[in-house]
Amino acid sequence: MRQGLLRTVTADLRRHWRHFTAASLGIVLGVAALTFFLALGLQVREFLLVQVFPSDLIEVAPESSDLDLFALRIDLGRDALEISDVKALAGLPGVEAVYPKMRLTVPALASGGNSIFGAGMQTEIVADGVDPALVSSVESPLFREVSREGPPVSCADDAVCGEDGYCDTTGFGPGVCRPFVPVLVSPYVVELYNSAFRRAYNLPKINPSALEGMVFEMSFGASSFRPVSRTPVRERMRLAGVSDRAIPLGVTLPLGEVQRLNSLLGSPDAGNKFHSAIIVLTSGKVLPQVVASVEERGLVVRDRGARRAALVTAVVIFLLGLVGVVLL
Repeated sequence: MRQGLLRTVTADLRRHWRHFTAASLGIVLGVAALTFFLALGLQVREFLLVQVFPSDLIEVAPESSDLDLFALRIDLGRDALEISDVKALAGLPGVEAVYPKMRLTVPALASGGNSIFGAGMQTEIVADGVDPALVSSVESPLFREVSREGPPVSCADDAVCGEDGYCDTTGFGPGVCRPFVPVLVSPYVVELYNSAFRRAYNLPKINPSALEGMVFEMSFGASSFRPVSRTPVRERMRLAGVSDRAIPLGVTLPLGEVQRLNSLLGSPDAGNKFHSAIIVLTSGKVLPQVVASVEERGLVVRDRGARRAALVTAVVIFLLGLVGVVLL
């Protein structure tokens, strides 16, 4: 009986070998297409939710309450986090670490760029501050807190001050060694310059990997919009790199520098009020639990489209999988 069945199957395969070959190729191609589409969907999900919108990293801020009055929007809610809020966030289950962020609340002017553009430029600039521990030391090894301890060192040129400092000769008397303040810029700033800004002013493109170490000056407390009542603080900045942790438009300084400048040029307690905080989660699985705990405390999650990206990737994976199944 078994031999008869084998002969029947063999004869059927010989008779319909074209159909068998086409069906076999269809199955192989269908399985390959299904595997490819699922892998593509998972890769898109990996890129969006791990690199662009990390699921284990969220930013929280106070929930604002605004009142629109014609062209003005009046802020009626609190716009800052207290130190107690940061400590409370650090104690939530599923939270590995909390890194506060602070905006620079005084005006600032940046000037420089002679080595790249051939002439000096000056512009108003916004800035914020983050804990250098949030930025990978491999990504930006120069981005760290500035040490201002110890007695001032007199100098005549930059060689006396070492690699991390410069000789400030703007005051009366001999020069004094002062440290460079490291800053970060976001890839968006570089892309905006290369794609639009340079065309308007007929400037050359810049290579983001070669920007590290570029020096420029900033005058904190100075403004081209309105007169200032206090003497501006001039600092020489050194670009520490291009990082996704930097503010999208502007520059990012070490948190300690922004605290010092806000307290020095603003109010005494301005250095103790944070405007947002980055929460590092133990894993992406605890995200819903942490978000619920954050919202219970009157805070909001600035996901920058992370939830929408998660929904889009789920739909994309489903559609690609469906196409693969139909082909199979």
